Order: sequence, then structure tokens, then C-alpha cells
Amino acid sequence: MKLTKKLTKHLFVPLFLLILWLSLMIRYIKAENLGFLTLDIRGGYDQLKGIPPRNELFKGDIVSGEFFDRYPNLGIIGIRFSNQNRINKDRLEFRLKEAGSDNWYYKAQYNTDQFQLDSIFPIGFPPIKGSAKKRYYLEIESLFGATDSAIAIINKPPVFIGRHTFQKEALLKDKGLLLYFIPSKIINLLSLPEFRFHFFVYSLPLVFYSLFLLFGFSFHFPVFVVFVFLFIDIFFIKTINDFLIVAVIFAWTLPTKKFRFESEISCSLALGLFFIFPLFFALGLVNIAEKFAVWGYLFFTLAIVQRIYEEHSHPEGLITYKEFWRSLRVQWGNVLLFTYLIAIGEITISVKAIKEGGVLLAKSSKELASSGSVLVIKPSKDLSPSGTELISLMLYRLGKPMMGVYIYTTKVSIFIYIVAHILRLIIRTGPYLLLVYLIRLQILNFFKYLHIYQDFFVSSQNLLFQDQIGHLLYGLFSLLFVIFIVLQRKRSLRIKTLLASVLLIISINVAQTIFNLKAARFEYRVTIWSVRPIETAEPWVDVTVEGRNFNEMPFRGKVLVNRVEQRIIKWSDREIVFRTDPNITRSGKLEVVTIDEKESNQTNFRYTGNR
Repeated sequence: MKLTKKLTKHLFVPLFLLILWLSLMIRYIKAENLGFLTLDIRGGYDQLKGIPPRNELFKGDIVSGEFFDRYPNLGIIGIRFSNQNRINKDRLEFRLKEAGSDNWYYKAQYNTDQFQLDSIFPIGFPPIKGSAKKRYYLEIESLFGATDSAIAIINKPPVFIGRHTFQKEALLKDKGLLLYFIPSKIINLLSLPEFRFHFFVYSLPLVFYSLFLLFGFSFHFPVFVVFVFLFIDIFFIKTINDFLIVAVIFAWTLPTKKFRFESEISCSLALGLFFIFPLFFALGLVNIAEKFAVWGYLFFTLAIVQRIYEEHSHPEGLITYKEFWRSLRVQWGNVLLFTYLIAIGEITISVKAIKEGGVLLAKSSKELASSGSVLVIKPSKDLSPSGTELISLMLYRLGKPMMGVYIYTTKVSIFIYIVAHILRLIIRTGPYLLLVYLIRLQILNFFKYLHIYQDFFVSSQNLLFQDQIGHLLYGLFSLLFVIFIVLQRKRSLRIKTLLASVLLIISINVAQTIFNLKAARFEYRVTIWSVRPIETAEPWVDVTVEGRNFNEMPFRGKVLVNRVEQRIIKWSDREIVFRTDPNITRSGKLEVVTIDEKESNQTNFRYTGNR
């Protein structure tokens, strides 16, 4: 029975989590069409030249591009097109050749009625075996594109893909090719940010379980890991990832089951998250506030499930929420103090190998004799008795033997030694690096706010910035600087640095709140700045509407004059061109309505051509 439990704990569960990880990655590769026997190169919008300002391809428009190929067997070129939610009757001609060549390697025509909305359209051709380390030139020409019957090229990465295909039989037959393909494929996949993210997230259950096996002798470290990932998900991951949520809940259930947490622990954590939620919501940080609410509901659900189990089974010896939070506070406080003493040199840590006949060999401890190395924790002569007691307490909580200069036995002693010295380096240099980073961030944020004003308004931008938020920011910085001058007297350099960092963090958040409150009035508002010409008597005249936040193609909205929709010639985020039509154009209020039904301000437009 014991052997079965041991095999399940140390073999079958990790093996299952490993298989789960690999299965999910295989599924992701298939879903994203990354291919198992392909290598891809990817390009952006800037690699294609000749894209019209309207993004749509009309008859005679030629889009060209040039790229350097890194791999052999180039056989597919993919371009991101959009049919703009309609069936277009255009036909495109695709041409490809090696750069500098006079003859096209491949030419073909494609009807655009098979193109989809905002998707990569693959163009296949006979594979080029010797394509590696060569430059290629391509062209795409519209043969029949016209208004309301033209496809668009969308600026959404990747805009361009070059795919290289390999045959399984060739890879198995040629070991040199196989040794070339495998590392190239791994590097090719890991170069994609989305793949790296999913690779990491899908591995989390196995990582959490492995850490729990190594450091699960107390609940403090597993709980710390859960809190770290809660922090990362709430503040750094913008979207809600279902599998990440499942992984973190799994990490929470491991110490909950082993150390028998009562349901009030999960409930108290949920209440804490619910309490923080309205604070961030009030500051305008809606995404972060939503994350707090989501995690609050999840932990509250776990608390309900645990409570139902407790009512049904009446388990004994549960850790109460008071004991849980008190133990965390004491243990984490001791760890921080212990790390600080290491950083300032009051405690030295070294790793020594166990030797026969050496002073470190202790036959009385089976663990010591079998570990292969020991971690020697030695207090300095000037360390206070309370510091010595702290070392004893830390080792006692870890259940490790103490002798002489405090020998901590473990099979991962070298790992602990490295981590301790990294923490020492971080604590010694971290405050200064943090201060430099915060100063840089504050400067960048200030100029970002100024740039938004300069970008949105067409005149008097600096005066508007100064009038609306500039004077508030200057006052904030001056106040915090005075506070720093008052509080920094007779303080050490490290304390001064930490104080300055705290004040900078406050100033960054307050400045962001001020900007959010002021810029919310205009930053994403659909606004018309000018209309040229504002009055015309000529039919079929192109009228230019300049403004902000109209949205880029293919997200085209409407231009209304006297509530009548006009014919659009060109559409971009800052400029729209419509053509007057004596059959529908009248004088009246001109406004823009975006695809998401946001209405702009109105301006007067006079058209006398239909009199």
C-alpha cells in the first residue's frame, strides 16, 4: 500500500501532468496551424510596399515585398487579407521570383470571393529546395478591384508568412537533415510570443506539483507560489486565461489537502480580493479590477465546496484561518529578516561536500550522510542573540538538524546557496536599480501624456496639456519632493533610496489617475476637426473629413450628411474621403458614425449642387 502511494505520488501523477502538458501543446500547434513538419518566417506590414492609403486594392494597384529566406523548401506564401464582410468580384495575380532575376518563378491568379475576413490566405507553389539564404521578391496585383468590390490588406501581425515544408520520409532517411530540422523547429516555435506563453502556462500544473514535492514540507512556500501567480495574472496578463486559472487553483488545492485548510481560509482570501476590487475600479483600472473580482469569485466557490465537505465529513485537526494568516506573517517575516541578514553580511552561507573523515561528516544523521553536500549557515561574531535564535527557528521550522555552526542538510543545498546569494545581490543593488527604473518610468509617462495631447489636438496642444493636467502634475511632483526632503534627514543612503522609490510609486499612480480622469473626456472620442471643402456646388466632388478615432480599415463606418449615408472613397483612422452625389447629398449636419456605433461631433456642411 505504501509502495503504491509512493509510486502514485512520485511517478504516476508527474507522468500524467507531463502527458497533459505535451497533449495540450500538440493541440495548440494544430489549432494555430503551426505545423509539425514546417518552418515559418513571418513579416510585418512594413515589408509590403505600395499598399494604398485606403488599404483596399483597386484595379491596377500593385503591392510588392522583398524578404530574406532562412530555410530551404519554401513552398507557401501567406498574406493577411480581409474581404470586409462581403463577397468581392476582384481577381488577384500573385508573382514570385528570386531578387535580381528577370524571370518570375511562379505566377497565378486567384478569385477574391474565396478570401475570408482578416485571415491569412495561403498561396502554394512548387517548393524551392535551395531557398535558404536567398532574397525573394513578390508582387500582388489587382485586376478588377473597384469601390465596394475590393479586398484589403490588414495591419495585423503577422501580415506575411513564408512556409517551408519537409517530408517525414526525407527527415527519417537523412539524419543530417533531421538534426538540422529539430533545433530549427524548436527555435522557430519559441520565437513566437504566443507559443512561449502557452508553453509556459500549460507546464504550470507540472511545475507546481514538482515544487510541492520539493518544498511541500510546510505550506508557506506553496502558498507563496500561488500568491505570486495571482499577482502576475492580475497585473501583467491582460486577458483571462482559463487554463492558468485551473493551474493556480490546482496549486492551491495541494497545500489545502495536505495541511487540511479549513474553508474560512479560502473565504478570507476571497473577501480580501473583493475588498480590493472597488479600489482599482474607482481608479479607472477596469481590467485589473475585473481580475480581482474573478479570483474573488473562484476562491469563494472553493470555500463553498470545502464547507459542504466539512459539513458532510466533519474532519478534525483543520488549520483555522487565524492560525494560517498568523503563521504566514511570522514565517514570511522571518524569511525577509533572514535574507536581509544574509545581504548585509551578518550571516554567511557556504556549500561544502561531505567527506570521509571530514569535520562535516556526521554519521549520526542518515540524511546528512546521504545528501552529498551540506549548507553551512554561520552567524557573524557581532550577530545579536535574537539573530542566532532566528537561525535556529528557521531550521527548526524546516525540520532540519542543527549542529555547531548550523549545518542545514539537503539534496538541494547548492540551489539554496545560489538563491541566497542572488537575493543578497538583489537586496544590495535592487533599491538603486528600482529607483533608476521608476525615474525613467515617470519621465516616459509624462512625455506619453504630453504626446497624447499633441497627437489628438490640432492646435494649442501644449497649452491644453498645461491647463488640464500639467499644473496638477507639477504640483504633485513638487509636493512629493518637499516630503522627501523633510523625511530623508539623517537617514542612510539605502533608506533614502527606498523612500524616494516609495514616493515615486505614489506619484506614478496618482499621475496616472489624474490623466485617466482628464483624458477620458477625449482620448478615444470620435472627433471631426475639419472638413474640406466645407461648402460646394459641384457634384461628384471628393470631400475630406479630418479627425481622430475613426478606426482603420476594414472597420469602416458611415459618413452622414443630414442623416443620409454618403459614398465612401477612402477611410482611415484620421481621414475620410466621401464623394458628393446630387441624388443623395444635401446641406445639413455632417457626422461620422464608426462601426461600433460611436458618433462624432457634428459640423455644418453646405451642398448646393442639387438646386
